[in-house]
Amino acid sequence: MNPPQILRTYRWMAPLYDALFRRAYQRMRRESIASLHLVESDTVILVGVGTGLDLGLLPPVARIFGCDISLPMLRRAVVRDSVASLALADGARLPMRDASATKAILHLVLGVAPDPGAILADVARALVPGGRITILDHFAPSMRMPAWRRLAGRLPALIGTHFDREFEPMLAGLPLRVVSDRQLVRGVYRHIVLERVPGALPSHDLA
Repeated sequence: MNPPQILRTYRWMAPLYDALFRRAYQRMRRESIASLHLVESDTVILVGVGTGLDLGLLPPVARIFGCDISLPMLRRAVVRDSVASLALADGARLPMRDASATKAILHLVLGVAPDPGAILADVARALVPGGRITILDHFAPSMRMPAWRRLAGRLPALIGTHFDREFEPMLAGLPLRVVSDRQLVRGVYRHIVLERVPGALPSHDLA
């Protein structure tokens, strides 16, 4: 989806999102967050914080920064959590200094974003070396893509996400290594943990 389509989709989804998706994703969200082994000194980035469903699953940490490009979704997150720092912002242009965070959460973001590689690049910029990212999303499997995923991939404006995206190209040239990668729900979803390694970002990604 392009940005106007995303904004239209999440404008009408905002009042329905929790009812539709809270229970369906809660267990996977919990497991994904648990994989970060958060401690009180962590500074955590939540890209695509949405209505804030992840906020109530986080243990006490030093700082939580969440951003979203949809104001109707973000308003619901603000009501849900008065402690986190929440901002209307693009995940590919985080209002954060270099190496200012230790952990990041990207739940159901990269399958929606117009440029998921740019989001990963900017999150990597904002992380300290050794910082980790947990990702939960539906990426195309490495084997032959099932027919239903090819069909769904042609309807992003209606379903609000892409089912036919490949994850590996998003990492190209970025100082990130895969710590773990497992399939969930019979391969429909993947939970991936990345670690920021020492190294510079490609200059063309630093907009």
